[in-house]
Amino acid sequence: MKTKIIVMNGKAHRVPSEVRATDLMKVMEELDALEPKVINGLIEKHVGEVMDVEKWKESTDKEDEEIKQLKIISDNWEDIADYARDLEE
Repeated sequence: MKTKIIVMNGKAHRVPSEVRATDLMKVMEELDALEPKVINGLIEKHVGEVMDVEKWKESTDKEDEEIKQLKIISDNWEDIADYARDLEE
């Protein structure tokens, strides 16, 4: 599929070459008029159709585990920094 760059509101957007800037503006205006919960529903519906839920769950589980590890590091930062300084000596 051929694409082109359209600049709108100071941002560059890559779109299919057959899309005109005026068409894109109309779509953006229509989306802007929708309530956030309607937009969220559209996103969930259409992303859900192509999303691999199992991979998503694995990814969020891993992320949760990494957040816990970072919290432990943060809570113990002074001890960790002291230990690192001791290694340098």
